[in-house]
Amino acid sequence: MKTVTFHVPSKIIYGKNSLEEHKDIFKTMGSRALIITDEVMLNVGNAQKVMDVLEKESITYEVYSGVNSEPNSDHVKDALKVCEETRSEFIISIGGGSCIDLAKAVSALANRKHTGIEPIDDQIEDYLKHVAIPTTAGTGSEATNVCVITELGTNEKKMMQKSYYTPAVALVDPQFTYSCPRHIVASTGVDAFCHAIESLMSIKSNSFSQKFAWSAIELILKNLEKAYSTEDNKKYMDNMALASLEAGVAFPNASVCLVHGMSRPLGAVFDIPHGVSNAMLLKTVLNFNKEKIESILGKVGDIVVENRLIEDDVVENMSRSDIGLYKITKMIENLNIPTISEWGVNETEFKESLDKMTKDAFLSGSPQNNPVIPNDGQIKELYLNAFKNKEVNKL
Repeated sequence: MKTVTFHVPSKIIYGKNSLEEHKDIFKTMGSRALIITDEVMLNVGNAQKVMDVLEKESITYEVYSGVNSEPNSDHVKDALKVCEETRSEFIISIGGGSCIDLAKAVSALANRKHTGIEPIDDQIEDYLKHVAIPTTAGTGSEATNVCVITELGTNEKKMMQKSYYTPAVALVDPQFTYSCPRHIVASTGVDAFCHAIESLMSIKSNSFSQKFAWSAIELILKNLEKAYSTEDNKKYMDNMALASLEAGVAFPNASVCLVHGMSRPLGAVFDIPHGVSNAMLLKTVLNFNKEKIESILGKVGDIVVENRLIEDDVVENMSRSDIGLYKITKMIENLNIPTISEWGVNETEFKESLDKMTKDAFLSGSPQNNPVIPNDGQIKELYLNAFKNKEVNKL
């Protein structure tokens, strides 16, 4: 049996009212906190809930709310300056993956030498502790040792993976996701699905990560579309928060593959949110891998049939793997996630960017975990097929 090393936060707190019931956790971190959040979280009151708890616990805090997009090197520089000036002893992130990833970078870089978005020293023991409070059900960043920051100088979305990026505490209260806009519910939900299915596809997949991934996939298939389309979606968002957490536990311990490898450059070059760029590529990449992942798609099909997630007459003469792929494709359509061209990407500019996106995809290391390792020409063809939103890709 292959040895597996599993990375998770030191403490995971999940459930409604987690913040109030576990507010004593902050006192164990220090007396001065830096809150990393965004203007939306301030406006909807999610950040204020945390501030109220800190004040009750007599913990002083400063707020950095400049994460108005996916985090980049300027955000890191600005937030780090606030952290150092206020001599913050620990960090609290409140928001989606952007806020959480920025907090990871700041926690690692605080009070040490650095030349950019990464610490100079590889091993860090005295990084600032980080309490991650997710407000979307998708990225799973609260549970991972992965930090993704765009380096503005090169326009490269860098994925960094080190143990010190793992939050000390993942505090997952589904109530923080209730204010999430529906288009964010859709894109982050697909992101969670990609985390789960790619952790199953990866050549580094293992029996432990697979248990979390399959649980996440079943929850997402049952709940995501309803969370997106139902007016009172709280019970579905409760389940999606758990699914996101489970997928976030699975994928850093098994790695992601070609979807994420191609998604990061696409998002960086054309300013497309991560969950959206994943969704734009998912169907194309699954078709490319289909022969190697028949059993995974077949099990997805089993979940679909057993839970009657598609009308019986639609799937009457289809194999279970075809049912699985069909359901995934229909889910993305039902979530109204745009294609690359619908996003407004110019086809000429897209083709001119193929060399850079292909190079950056390989540099991420993720395509090398794919069950079918593509060459440069195949990745370019996959990008073009995704742009045209082709159903079948024979490469």
